[in-house]
Amino acid sequence: MWKSEKDTTYEFSIYAEKINVPVIFMNDFITLGWQEYATLGVSTPGGWTGHNDSLYCVRNLYDLNSEYFLVKFLCHEGRHFADSKLFPKLSSADLEYRAKLTELSLFKEKLYKTINMFIYNANYESDNPHSVANYCVIRDLSKVLFNVEFEKDTSKWGKISVKKINKSAYKLLRVNTSALEKQGAGVEKYIKK
Repeated sequence: MWKSEKDTTYEFSIYAEKINVPVIFMNDFITLGWQEYATLGVSTPGGWTGHNDSLYCVRNLYDLNSEYFLVKFLCHEGRHFADSKLFPKLSSADLEYRAKLTELSLFKEKLYKTINMFIYNANYESDNPHSVANYCVIRDLSKVLFNVEFEKDTSKWGKISVKKINKSAYKLLRVNTSALEKQGAGVEKYIKK
């Protein structure tokens, strides 16, 4: 629940793809919901994609010039926004997989920290779509970069260049996009059969 908001529109590119998305910056919160309550304010949502109309952003959590805002929020949620139009029935785990690959294709400063977080929070058997997507992202990048099923040794990831990880993540995203397009707009799931 928030008291005020400001609307704006961002136009940005994720490589060759252009995304134009309305963003609603929310301010003066009364509560940030169950996540804030359950963690005693340690964890809060930073924003979300509205019902195909806008991205909603908790304004005071971001420096709008930071990689954290531009990639973690804008490009991640922008991917959801674009995908909701391309693949409206796609599962939450698949949507998160695509958004997380988008992050890893763009992050520079936060790349290794994000990979470590994905490894730590990966669980293919989880009901949580973020945990499933984390697993599938690390699984698929591990196959490409290390030729193993799932590389959990974070020191090995640190030896791979940012540029190589960025390119590999983007290539996986393109391969995933092609596979989903072949199945059509009604595709519901792909990464976890």
